[in-house]
Amino acid sequence: MGAHTHLITCQAAIPVLLRTAAAQGTRGLVVEMTDGTSQANAEFRRNAGFYYDLVKANVERIVKGLAAELEQLPVTAVGVTPGWLRSEMLGLPGGLRLGTGRRRGHRPVPLIQAPRMSRR
Repeated sequence: MGAHTHLITCQAAIPVLLRTAAAQGTRGLVVEMTDGTSQANAEFRRNAGFYYDLVKANVERIVKGLAAELEQLPVTAVGVTPGWLRSEMLGLPGGLRLGTGRRRGHRPVPLIQAPRMSRR
């Protein structure tokens, strides 16, 4: 799947966003989600393998390309990252088990851990 899912979704959604924006006099928004920036994940990606890194880099390039192509149109493309995501690929901190997200005697760890948001 990789980059295909992002491209197929954009190919289907952007024309709808453009038509809706023109008909209603509004703007559309394409939001691409990834699990971190190149800089934040540089060390992990170095050891994750070529294809994993390629897919992650593609998401960033898709956003930059769409932002440039849509610059004069009523649709904006942005990329967001919630921060570190607990997954099998990224590993689990502190001996957590994937099935439960718990250590013996500890509170559950949220599936998504965004450091700035978790302090609120």
